[in-house]
Amino acid sequence: GWPLIIYKVGILGWVKFWLMPWLGYHFWMSTFTMVHHTAPHIPFKPADEWNAAQAQLNGTVHCDYPSWIEILCHDI
Repeated sequence: GWPLIIYKVGILGWVKFWLMPWLGYHFWMSTFTMVHHTAPHIPFKPADEWNAAQAQLNGTVHCDYPSWIEILCHDI
């Protein structure tokens, strides 16, 4: 784990090889999750009206991205 990484490459190596990729990945995934689940036409219902099946069916949108993004995301 971390102690071995820090022992081998130091704190700056840990930042460069673990922390920065981790932050980049989470920024990327958070951005795309937000894009897919927030749009003006997606209904946000109160708890008493919420239905799990309807939320799954109506809670996401399809987005067409440039080809370079599709390649990075493996066409998900």
